[in-house]
Amino acid sequence: MKITGIVAEFNPFHSGHEFLIKKALQETSSDACIVVMSGDFVQRGAPAFINKYLRAEAALNSGCSMVIELNQQSATGSAPEFAEGAIRLLNSLGVIDTLAFGSESGDIAALGPVCDILSEEPASYKESLKQCLASGLSFPAARAAALNACAGIDPAILKGSNNILALEYMRMLKLTKSRIVPFTIKREGEAYNSGSISASSFSSAKAIREAVINNAPELPLSAMPEHAASILVDSIAKKAFLTADDLSSELLYALRMNLPELEDFYDLVPELADRIRNTIDEYKSFSQYTELLKTKNMTYTAISRSLIHVLLGIRRDKNCAISDFLSPQYIRVLGFRKDSSKLLKLIAENSSVPLIIRPTEAAEKLSKKALRSFNEEIRSANIYESVISRRSGLSFSSEFRRRMLTL
Repeated sequence: MKITGIVAEFNPFHSGHEFLIKKALQETSSDACIVVMSGDFVQRGAPAFINKYLRAEAALNSGCSMVIELNQQSATGSAPEFAEGAIRLLNSLGVIDTLAFGSESGDIAALGPVCDILSEEPASYKESLKQCLASGLSFPAARAAALNACAGIDPAILKGSNNILALEYMRMLKLTKSRIVPFTIKREGEAYNSGSISASSFSSAKAIREAVINNAPELPLSAMPEHAASILVDSIAKKAFLTADDLSSELLYALRMNLPELEDFYDLVPELADRIRNTIDEYKSFSQYTELLKTKNMTYTAISRSLIHVLLGIRRDKNCAISDFLSPQYIRVLGFRKDSSKLLKLIAENSSVPLIIRPTEAAEKLSKKALRSFNEEIRSANIYESVISRRSGLSFSSEFRRRMLTL
């Protein structure tokens, strides 16, 4: 049985995602596709637009065989951390043969030399990167400039969001000596960050979110498979979708309660901690405060991620290696297709960490460390569901009362 893996957010699920799943299965000649998906909080430092179960349902209806949740440290980390956690999780399954991902390049051979430099970090690259960072460039800009300076690599290859993640996936596959073979599919349609809805090509998730926020829910539906559009329409009708500003009160409370120890939180640097302490009285909302904190060498997204880490209580022990911090301690299945149920047995036989199908299994299957991590994930899910409940008037949905998603 040949199995391909995909890493995604599906925020929300659209026709481009369906294209990727079906193309990946076809081009890699795979029998099944397992998706590692972010949970209720995503990599740009915000809550997912709709909850993880609805996004998993959309994926399963579009040809995906199983959806597994990416741990929140990785899901809300920078591109390298997002990729590292996802690759380590895929490795832990012990059954994945290929990793399929979209890229603006669409050419593994073109991405290879860049991946080699990022993996091996030759002295010339490290020195150039150090100088670029010292000049005040943000890390993404400094890395692009360093690659150009030391190897003549066109910085344009690092401008596409999908290319950046593709390189991080390839780098981690190499560093972890993974058996998984990378396979890229050229991204079609609008760019990842495009705000335009296209009737003739795939629209971005950002464009769909913005159309809903701007009260034009009829516009995105043509950019989505029918089942995914139905899920979105229902979520809109129930007001069961979130933006960062829906968490404004929770964030302010978390910041004020943790002002003295902000530096303890994941990815929150001392400079940002000082800015927060000096400006907290000017806080009005999540988005307004992120704009207020922005500086030349710190991106809006990096700040949003740091704030989300405070909100969710994600701290990092500085004595703990980043690989340990991001490594999976269990496999959490969000849903699967009934005709793919044999995958559960296959993973159980080959995985290097425990397989969790129902949350109630965690206490008996997990070590104390893993159970602590699991409970932190449950706490984050509860925060998300509490805000959804408050916004929509729907009953609170506990993780422990949810039934396994099977289609």
